[in-house]
Amino acid sequence: MKLRKVALLLIFAGLAAAGSAADRREQTTRSQQILSDTSVENYTGKDKVLFLYSEGIKNAEIYDDTAKAIYYFDAAIAADPSYAPAYYHAASAIGQTDPKRALEYCLAANRLDSTNQWYRTQLGRLYLINEEVEKARVLYENEVKRNPRNPENYSMLAMIYQFNRQPYRAIMLLDSAETYLGRTDMLTGYKREILMSVGLYDRAIAESEAMIRDNPYDYSNYLALAEIYAATNKDSLAMANFEAAKAINPEGVDILSALNDYYMSRGDMQNFFSTAKELILNDQIPRDAKLRFYEELVRNMNFYRENFAHIDELAGLLLVKYPKDFEVMSLYAQNKINSGNLETALDFYKRMLNDSTPDIRVFNMVLDMEAFLNRGDSVAKYAVIAQEFFPKKPELYIRQGQALAHYMQKTKEAVSSFKKAMKLVQTDSARSTIYGMIGDAYQYGGKLRKCIGSYEKALRLWPENILVLNNYSYFLSEQDKDLKRALEMSKKVMESEPGNATYIDTYGWILFKLGLYKEAKEQLVRAISLDSTGSEEIFLHYGDVLHALGEDFLAPIYWRKALDAGYDKEEIEERLKKLEQQ
Repeated sequence: MKLRKVALLLIFAGLAAAGSAADRREQTTRSQQILSDTSVENYTGKDKVLFLYSEGIKNAEIYDDTAKAIYYFDAAIAADPSYAPAYYHAASAIGQTDPKRALEYCLAANRLDSTNQWYRTQLGRLYLINEEVEKARVLYENEVKRNPRNPENYSMLAMIYQFNRQPYRAIMLLDSAETYLGRTDMLTGYKREILMSVGLYDRAIAESEAMIRDNPYDYSNYLALAEIYAATNKDSLAMANFEAAKAINPEGVDILSALNDYYMSRGDMQNFFSTAKELILNDQIPRDAKLRFYEELVRNMNFYRENFAHIDELAGLLLVKYPKDFEVMSLYAQNKINSGNLETALDFYKRMLNDSTPDIRVFNMVLDMEAFLNRGDSVAKYAVIAQEFFPKKPELYIRQGQALAHYMQKTKEAVSSFKKAMKLVQTDSARSTIYGMIGDAYQYGGKLRKCIGSYEKALRLWPENILVLNNYSYFLSEQDKDLKRALEMSKKVMESEPGNATYIDTYGWILFKLGLYKEAKEQLVRAISLDSTGSEEIFLHYGDVLHALGEDFLAPIYWRKALDAGYDKEEIEERLKKLEQQ
């Protein structure tokens, strides 16, 4: 049921938009050029049409060059507008990429030869692709009458009835098909799915049992019957038929998948994960399908926590199957991180760096994790190692520079690393960002003149660089310099991202520095309400503003919040001591 619904919806949806008028004009011009080509001039009359038509078939079927094929088909049509096969094959070539135009070709083929079954079948499908469902219904109803021994006509018409919410009409149609064709796997299986969709389980069971009698060695019949029994909560009968299907086809992916779903529906986690392991190890299942299955398991955090040990085992099996796959490695490492084993995940990634050609994404993971652990020396170390393999990647020099500046206070070395990155970037916006980082490095190193110079260079290259505007304006506020300009820059930043708590905090702090305490309080209240990180600086600034406004009962509360969030203990104690002495 599920697969057929999807298939029909895909047909109805269409797969691409029709070509533009300009495309059509280009194709017409190209077709005219082909007609005047010297290789075509050797042919006349019907021979020319056949040559052009054959070239179209060759480009469509052998070279998979749809555009060139259409040029030849159009040229054949121009040479003989009554040559129906050229219209038919042109429609086939663009049926999925330009369904509206394909329908035009197909209608022309059918007008020229209304007796051709292939043309009519193509027309029915193109009606569906173009969402002309009623025309498709009429066509297939006529096709069933015209050729009652073609199972495809019944199948397509039954899908249309079901799409039109006429399941009982679809069942009656498929019953009548058995009169002409006998019981067939395709039609009986489809009828069984429709019967289940309307709750006629007894009839669905009867159909399945009849299929088993007709073909006792086809595992899919037992599987279908097992799923019906499962849907009706007849578990012992369901399991008996699952086992029968598995006895015929022990490695059947669809059997394993159905069993896996069944165990999940019954809450039998032991058997669910047992079949899940089999699915992960099954070579018939594509790697992407396995990853989607795994990701579905970890999406629900409650389920993930309750079954962590099983899921961790599945992650390990995926790694066994795909030991060099970065996405699989990331799933495995993330599982370790989720369990609190950050160092285990980091060691795992570091082992991956021992490959002769390590993946730069592995380096990036190591750098991210070392930075998260505040180990600047390790960030710098692995950035240097990565540069040996990827000397043209500017982000590696940037990471090294940030580690040297932020964690290790090695300003000179940090600036040198940033300048190496500068030589590798191509745009002014990237250069501006790096100059901003150089300014930050000089700020950390206490080289204030060079800090201002670097920020100014950054803004000359890209005046709208939000990060630089924010950092520069905050720097000026801390130095009590050019506060009006700092306020202008900060306002621009805040207006560009009105929900960013950090930017609002900067703006509020500059207002405080300007003595506009009430306005500062209003902004910092917004910053606290929007902040999701528990920023110690926002708490500190708000406490300072409250103190300036004389609200000394509340100010210590926020200073202590800043202390709890990680702010410098001595500075907080100094504020509290001064308040007590007043």
